Amino acid sequence: MTTPLLSGRGEIKFCNLFVNMDMSYIKLTCIAVLLLVVTMSTLAWIERSQRTSLHENGWWALSFVDPSPSSSDASFVIENFSSQSTFDYQIEGMYPTLRQSATVRSGGHLTIPVAEDLGSQVKIIVTTENDEKTIYK
Repeated sequence: MTTPLLSGRGEIKFCNLFVNMDMSYIKLTCIAVLLLVVTMSTLAWIERSQRTSLHENGWWALSFVDPSPSSSDASFVIENFSSQSTFDYQIEGMYPTLRQSATVRSGGHLTIPVAEDLGSQVKIIVTTENDEKTIYK
């Protein structure tokens, strides 16, 4: 004889609910939840360690704001995750060649607008004390 899950007053009897369940179903559910927790913890640890190593390795990037070839905008972005803070840049493709410096704090980025039409080809060279990067458009 099975015990009803609802008592006469509309209350759920949770004890009877678990007694009527098959024990292998409970084990399977516990294993699935445990596996999910272990997997999510592992992925969180991997993500945290990768994020930390990106900031500690000291790198910086150079890119155009609008990289499409049809765009005449030559504005560019310096993104800094290094200990360097001073960047010297040179814009070739205009006459005379423009040479200036910019300061970008670690963990930040700086957009450098280039308002003039520079013609068909633009070459931007950015240097630090020990590194140089070039982009073309």
